Amino acid sequence: MRDEDEGDRDREAIPARGRDPLESQTENLRLLVEAIAEMTFQNSYQLRQTMQAVERLARLMEEMRRDGAGKGRG
Repeated sequence: MRDEDEGDRDREAIPARGRDPLESQTENLRLLVEAIAEMTFQNSYQLRQTMQAVERLARLMEEMRRDGAGKGRG
């Protein structure tokens, strides 16, 4: 019985006995890179949408400016 207790303590001391710590770190790094890539993609999409809205607004403002200048002359 005593040998079994010592064996249990050994297993508790090394919880990932069969797993390479580098493998676990590599998996965590892979997941982190995937999350960063996804956020970058989403931010890029949002930035593109914002830039398109700004361009539309700039065109509208230019049209309004021209219309106002034309009415002032007429």
